[in-house]
Amino acid sequence: MARHTVDEAEMLDTIEVLHEFRHAVTQRLNEVADGLIALQRWEGPTFVPAIHDVRQWQLWALTEMNREVGQMERNLRTAYNNYLQTAKANARMWGGG
Repeated sequence: MARHTVDEAEMLDTIEVLHEFRHAVTQRLNEVADGLIALQRWEGPTFVPAIHDVRQWQLWALTEMNREVGQMERNLRTAYNNYLQTAKANARMWGGG
């Protein structure tokens, strides 16, 4: 039977990376939104479709992508907590701690 190990530090690092990614994307999208204000001087037939496309991308990134990456973060945190609880239970059961 193969023995499985979990690198707890790597799990925590990955949780932090996912959290930082979500924060960075949100911050960058806010910067893009601020930059759009400067484009209000832009006129012509391409302005409205361009702004619409940017806003659609922002909406996707702030909702769907953020939700999915957040779910990955929560799943990994749950797996980490489950691993710790299982390790503690095994230690109690088998006298390892």
